[in-house]
Amino acid sequence: MKTLIKKSIFLTLLLILVSVLFKANAQPHLCNDPCPPGPVIWETISLCDATCPGPPPEKGPSVFVMIGYRIRICNGVTSIIIEDYVVVDSRNWYNSFNPPCPTDPTCTIPNPMTAADLKQAATDAINNLIGQQPGNPSQGNYEVYFKGACYSLVQLSFPDGSFFVGAPDDLGKVDTFYVSSSSTVTQAIPCNDVCCKVTYNWQVITLSNGETISKWMPISYDGDGGNCENQPMPDYNSYPNKLEAQIPGGGTVTGTLVSQEPCELTCPRFVAPPPPSPLTSVKTDLSNNVEKIQLTASPIPFNNFIQISSNKPILKLVVYDMRGKKVLNSTKIENGELNTSELKEGVYFVQVHFENNIVKSLKVVKQ
Repeated sequence: MKTLIKKSIFLTLLLILVSVLFKANAQPHLCNDPCPPGPVIWETISLCDATCPGPPPEKGPSVFVMIGYRIRICNGVTSIIIEDYVVVDSRNWYNSFNPPCPTDPTCTIPNPMTAADLKQAATDAINNLIGQQPGNPSQGNYEVYFKGACYSLVQLSFPDGSFFVGAPDDLGKVDTFYVSSSSTVTQAIPCNDVCCKVTYNWQVITLSNGETISKWMPISYDGDGGNCENQPMPDYNSYPNKLEAQIPGGGTVTGTLVSQEPCELTCPRFVAPPPPSPLTSVKTDLSNNVEKIQLTASPIPFNNFIQISSNKPILKLVVYDMRGKKVLNSTKIENGELNTSELKEGVYFVQVHFENNIVKSLKVVKQ
């Protein structure tokens, strides 16, 4: 009898264990966060610019994406958690000027944008955000989490003259982004608590002209399904985190709901990995860049200033220490000279950013 009881207890415990393991493996619970992330950071990424005639000519973003994200460091591995994103298309507002402000002809985003175009714009902006993170091959992969990955896109309208104020950049500059009633403002609001993860890998891509691009590229995804498409659309009027714009004279205003898309899973349909052969597509896109980039730094070793020279226009310089930590970010370069007085003695890597996402690196020493 005691033997039967022991066997019964053993079988019961075994069934419980199998059940727990099955539930744990049936669906990844990516919303459970073992390490607390940092505060929400809002970053505005321009995808298309418009230039108003001067003098002097004024340039501003005509299509941009505002991304709210958190940085999380867990067991020495850095990852990003995407909390929210907003896509803004203000080309109609720029076109209303007399004379109108033409958008950069290299802008490939259709006007007006469809729901698919909006998702692609957000995808490009998120990829640009990841591309700004320091390359750390020793980490191997970079993980990007989407909390509330089952989203509904709501299209909003704001009064003429409304504007968003960006967070100060590393140099303390604050950008102002204007919208109007003719602008398209689309915010993603979560339908339910579904999470997913996109894994990026640091890759060095060789172009047809011999140049190289070093960047984070998405290679895989994983996440909860949550029966997203069958979820009821959330009520925007009761959504607690409505997008707010400022208005002239002070005060803020929330957007007026114009239309709303059904719930749709962000991963994998939104931020999908690239085609199986990304190297070929990148080569084709940039095959017209036949002139090699010449890049030099002097003096080596340097002290309080370093001179960066190139035969191509430099968009930005980013300096990292030997551990991959960003220690200096400068978009203001006076005659190619970078102020390095704040850096301690040691070895650094300077990432030099050019057009078409080309990034070159230099190893320098400060004494």
